[in-house]
Amino acid sequence: MKKILVWLPLLLAVLLLCSCSRNLFTLDVLAQGEGGVLIEGDPLQKVPYGEEAVFTLRIPKGESVVQVFADDVLTDAYTLENNVLTMPDITSPCTIRIVSGVEKKREYWEADIHGTGGGSVVSNVQQGPVAVGSRVTLTAIPQDGAKFIGWSERFPLRSGGELLSEEEQLTVEITEFTFIIANFDTSGIPKKEEKPAPVPTYKTENTLTIYYNINGGDLINGSKVALETTFDTTYWDMPVAREDDGKLTRDGYVLLGYSYSPDGGELLRPGYRFLRQTDEKIIMLYCVWQKETDPSLFTVSDFNDTSVQIDKYNGTDPVVYIPRKIGGKKVLRIAEGAFAGNEHVTEVHITSSINAIEDGAFTDCPSLATITMYDAIQKVSDASFAGSPVKTLRLCAATTSRFANSYTSFGKKFERLVTTADQKRIVVVSGSSKYWGLDSDYMEELFGGEYAVVNYGTSVGMNILFFLEGVTSYLKEGDILVYCPEQYGQNAHHTNGNPELPSTTYQGISTSYNIVERVDMTRYTRVFDAYEEFSFTHHQMNSVSWDAYSSSMDRYGDYSKFRQELNFPDYLGTTMGQFRFDKTRIPSRFLPNMNRVLDAAAETGAAVLFSFPPHNQNAVLPEHLHNEEVYDSFMAFIDENVHARRISDLRNFVHEGQYFDDSDYHLGAVGRKFHTEQLARDLMAAGFGTVVIP
Repeated sequence: MKKILVWLPLLLAVLLLCSCSRNLFTLDVLAQGEGGVLIEGDPLQKVPYGEEAVFTLRIPKGESVVQVFADDVLTDAYTLENNVLTMPDITSPCTIRIVSGVEKKREYWEADIHGTGGGSVVSNVQQGPVAVGSRVTLTAIPQDGAKFIGWSERFPLRSGGELLSEEEQLTVEITEFTFIIANFDTSGIPKKEEKPAPVPTYKTENTLTIYYNINGGDLINGSKVALETTFDTTYWDMPVAREDDGKLTRDGYVLLGYSYSPDGGELLRPGYRFLRQTDEKIIMLYCVWQKETDPSLFTVSDFNDTSVQIDKYNGTDPVVYIPRKIGGKKVLRIAEGAFAGNEHVTEVHITSSINAIEDGAFTDCPSLATITMYDAIQKVSDASFAGSPVKTLRLCAATTSRFANSYTSFGKKFERLVTTADQKRIVVVSGSSKYWGLDSDYMEELFGGEYAVVNYGTSVGMNILFFLEGVTSYLKEGDILVYCPEQYGQNAHHTNGNPELPSTTYQGISTSYNIVERVDMTRYTRVFDAYEEFSFTHHQMNSVSWDAYSSSMDRYGDYSKFRQELNFPDYLGTTMGQFRFDKTRIPSRFLPNMNRVLDAAAETGAAVLFSFPPHNQNAVLPEHLHNEEVYDSFMAFIDENVHARRISDLRNFVHEGQYFDDSDYHLGAVGRKFHTEQLARDLMAAGFGTVVIP
C-alpha cells in the first residue's frame, strides 16, 4: 500500500507534465492571401500541436476562394464557412496560401501541360479543369543529355511560340484555356539505333478491301483508277468511310462522301462509320460529288503563292458549297466578315482544304442552321459564328484517326449501338466509373441474352449529356436507357446537364464522327472554342489507321485488362474534391438541359432510368457518409427533379476502399463484378427481365 502511495504522486506529476508540454508544444502557421483575399488580424498564429488553425478572411465582392495550398501543396483539407477558414490537425510549422479569384460565368478553364520531348513536366495541380484565378506552378525536368530551353504558350518555340521564361520553374495564373509547353533541346541525347518499322500483316479472313470508284472524278495524279484501301475487321465490325485528304478530285465539284451506288443513295460522309451491306471481303463505294458554288461569287485575296482566303461571299444561294480551288489556287482560309450578316444562307459546306475560320467570319447570319466542316481546321472559335443559330454540325475527317487509346472506346460503343438496332438494349450512359466498373459481357450473361448491352461510359471529363443526346436519337421502344451521372469538381463541371463542351468531347467522337450531327448544337456552349482546343492537340499527334484500337478494350469497348482484385479498406485515390450527396451535385441551372434530353429519350419509347456510379466511401464528405437522412434527402431530390425513374438505392453504391483501384470511381476486378450484379438486380426489381446470378 505504501508503494502505491509513493508512486501515485509521481504518476500524477508525469501526466500533468505531459499535458502541459502538449499545450506548450506550439507550431507557427502563417497565412498568406493571393488574388483579392486579405487575412484579418495577425496572419501568424501559434497553434498547439494537433490543433486547428483558424483565420478570418476578407474576400472582395464577386470573388471566392479557388485554391488553398499548405507549403505550396494544393489541399482540400480545410473548411470555409462565413469567410472563416479552418485548417485542422496542425502537426508541423507551415505556410497556408489562400487564393481567391473572380466569379465568372465559366468557373473552370482547362490546363493542358506538355513537353516537346526530351523531358517531363511536374505540376502542383492535375491537368484538366482548373478554377479561374488558380495559380499553377510548373517544373521542367530534362532527361539525361537534354537541356531545358524555355516555356512557351500554345505553340512550341520551334513553331513560332513566344518565349515565356527560361527558368525551369514557372508559375502562371489560370484566366483562360491554357496550353503551356516545356521546350527541350534534345541534340545532346545519345542517338539510338533505329530499326525499320515492322510491316503490318493482315489475316486474310479479317481484312476488308474497299475500292473507292472515282465516279466521274480524278485522283490527284490524274488517274482514273479506283483507290484501294484495307480495313482490319479483327476488332471493328463497322469500317470507316475514307477521309477527304484531297486525293480524290473533280473539277468544279466538292466531295460530299461515298455511296454504295454510282447514282447516289445513303451518303457515307468521310470519317463516318458505316454498316456493310454484304459479308463479302471486297466492297465498292462510289464518290458522291456536288457542284460547287460559282467561284465568281467569292471575293478572294492571296494568302501565299499557292493559296487564297475568302474575303467575301457575294451571293444569295441558301446552300453554299465552298470551292476547293479558286483561280487555280487552294482555298485555305475564311476571313473575318466573309459571310457576316448574310440573311439568305442556311447551310455551308466548308471543304477539307480550309484550315482557318477567322473570328467574325459567319456572324449574324440569322438563317444559318447547318455547317459541314473537316478536322483539317485548326483555327475557329465561337466568335466565328456569333449571332448565327448553328443547330447541326457535320464534322468530317480530313485525316485518319489520331487516337488509339481509351478514347476510341466511343467508336466501339457507337458501333454496338448501331449493330444491335434489331435487339432490345440496355444502354448505360456515364463516365469512367462504368468504363472500368461495368462488365457488359457479364451483364448480358446475367440477363440470359435477353438484352444487348451498350456501355456508353469512358471519361467524365467529356460532356456526358452531349453523348446522352447523341445516343437518344438511336433509341427505340423496348430499349432501356440508364443514366448514371458522376460528380466532377466543385460545380459538377462537364456533367449533370452542364451545356459547356470541353475539348475532350471531340476526342471521344473522333473515331465515330457520325454522332455529332445528331446533337442540337444550339443547346451547348463553347462548341467551336472546344473544337479548336481539341484540334490543337489533334494536330500535334501522329496519325493512326482507322482500324487501330486500344488493347485494353474488349469487344464491348469496356476496359478489359486485369484490375487488382482488392486494395485496402482505407484506400483513397484521386478525386476532384470530396463526394457530396446533396442538390448541389445537379445544379438547378443545369436541370432543364438534362431533363430536355431525358424527355427526348422517353419520347422514343425507351424506358429512361436513373442509377448511380460507385463511390469510394473514403472520399465521401464525412458528414454525408452513411448518413441515412442525407441519403434519403438526395434520392428524394432526384425523384422530384430528374425526369428519369430512379431504380437504385445510393446505399448500394458506396463501397469500401478495398474495391477500388487507381481512383475513387474505378473499381477493381471484385468490385466490377458486384457492381455489375447490383445494377442487374436493380433492373430486374424495376420489372426488366430476369436475372440469374450464380
